Amino acid sequence: MIDEGLLAMTRGDYNTFLNGMHTRIERMARKKPKTLSEQMRELLATCGETRYRVAQNTGLAESALSKFATGRQGLSLKALDVLGAYLKWEVRSSKSGEK
Repeated sequence: MIDEGLLAMTRGDYNTFLNGMHTRIERMARKKPKTLSEQMRELLATCGETRYRVAQNTGLAESALSKFATGRQGLSLKALDVLGAYLKWEVRSSKSGEK
């Protein structure tokens, strides 16, 4: 059965969709651990609040959060601490041999 949503796509939209799927499949195949910044970006994207709202509630600049979320810029350690505390982010060690 053909998805009607795919039929309605333009050629450009379809190519973008295929490229996105290709990227996701490549990422899944690599299965490397996520970096701390990747984890924070994912948490920010899935927290259920807009970056604008997070910025208002944390005192961080929305433009800085936007650049961070899109991977164009990092955040200072202080900003990461503020954001992590707001999002209730916890870092856990996964060293082998620890229980």
